Amino acid sequence: MPLISCVIITHNRARYIGEAIKSILAQDFKDLELIIVDDASADNTPEIVKPFLADGRARYFSLPKQPNIAAVRNFANRQARGKYIAVLDSDDFWCDSQKLSRQYEFLENHPAIVMAGSSAIIIDPEGKEKRRAVKPSSDAGIKKVFLLKNPFFHSSLMYRKDAILALGGYDEKLKYCDDFDLWLRLSEKEYFYNFPNFFIKYREHADNESVKNFWRASREVWSIIRRYRKKFKVGLAVFGKKIFQKIVDLIKR
Repeated sequence: MPLISCVIITHNRARYIGEAIKSILAQDFKDLELIIVDDASADNTPEIVKPFLADGRARYFSLPKQPNIAAVRNFANRQARGKYIAVLDSDDFWCDSQKLSRQYEFLENHPAIVMAGSSAIIIDPEGKEKRRAVKPSSDAGIKKVFLLKNPFFHSSLMYRKDAILALGGYDEKLKYCDDFDLWLRLSEKEYFYNFPNFFIKYREHADNESVKNFWRASREVWSIIRRYRKKFKVGLAVFGKKIFQKIVDLIKR
C-alpha cells in the first residue's frame, strides 16, 4: 500500500490539470498514489489525464455531476489507500519537489499533529506571480486567527486519513465552505502546523464557485463562524468588525 494518497478533484480544468499532475509525479517521495476524480467535466479533461495513467500509481474516476464539492472530496478520500492524504486542487500546483517528503517526515515525527500545510505563492490565471502569502506556523498561531482569517491553503495540506474519516469527512450539506468547517471540527481535539516554506502555487481567478455566488457563500461562512465564536473567544465587537474581511479572505482562497 502507498504511504501517501495524493488527491486531485476536478471539473472543467483541462487548461490547468496537467501542470497539477506533473507536480505530483515529480515529487522526490515516490511511495505515493495519485487519485484523480473528475466531477463530470464537459471539456477535454479526460484526454489531458489519459497519458498520465501510464504511471501505475495514477487512478482516474469519472463521476456523474455531484451535488457539491464536498461529495467529490469524500468520494476521493474513500478511494485513498495511504496513511496520509495530500490535497491538490486542479488549478493549483506544487512548486517544491520535496513537499511530500518534508511533510511526511514531520508528521511521522510529530504524532500529535493531524494536518500540515504551507505558505503559498499566489499566481494569476496565466501563472504570473502576484504576491506571496505566509500563514501562521504554530498550532497556537493558527487557532488564534481561525475566525479572523483563513489559516490554510487547501492545496498545501497533508492530513492523517484516519482522523478525517473518523469525523465523517467533509460536510456534504455545505456547498462552499466544507474545508473551513472540517478544519474547525478537527480543531476540537487535534493540532495543526504550517511550514513557512512556499510549497505551492495557488491560482487566483474569478471562475470560482464562492466568487460567483458571493452572498450564498457569505451566509455559510457567517453560520460557521457563529457556531465557533465562543470557543475561539472572539468578542462581539471584534466579531462584527472582522466578519466581512473573513468572508472576503475565504472566497479568495
